[in-house]
Amino acid sequence: MNREVNDEVRLDPGGAEPRGFFDVLLGGLAPDGGLYLPERWPQLPPLDRLRGRPYAEVAAEVMWPFVAGEFERAEFDALVADTYAVFDHPDVCPVRNLGDGLYLTELFWGPTLAFKDVALQLVGRLFDVAPAASRRAADRARCHRGHRIGGDGGLSPPGRGGGVHPLPRRACRRCSAAR
Repeated sequence: MNREVNDEVRLDPGGAEPRGFFDVLLGGLAPDGGLYLPERWPQLPPLDRLRGRPYAEVAAEVMWPFVAGEFERAEFDALVADTYAVFDHPDVCPVRNLGDGLYLTELFWGPTLAFKDVALQLVGRLFDVAPAASRRAADRARCHRGHRIGGDGGLSPPGRGGGVHPLPRRACRRCSAAR
């Protein structure tokens, strides 16, 4: 699994404990009723690296820092590609030159002919894969010493002492027992 996830892109509800991507997706609004925002905005790829690429590739590249660690990269890329393959235009959201420096982005090429398709077609698919992707990520998680700390209950709850690990507020029971 590509473990590019770091604290810089964990989602912060403004004072509450930061959460991962699927926790936010499935949990809805932050406890204060607001939206979750990244603790720090990741640096996006340079535009010249994105220009001319298919919409789905650009979308996956831009979203990757927010979902890294929750998916394998190839799995996420395929999910995004499959999402936008149902649009009736090969550019997904083609941009029309209206002249005089004016451009128009057409957002009606999705299955329901509405702009909401651009986001919600992907959100629906993310809801479909969220439980399985979260379990797979948890099952593959390792502490700094390589012990499996995934879905088998190998995590000590926050504040219970034990080993300190790169996964924030998580401690491996094997490392805790060795102390």
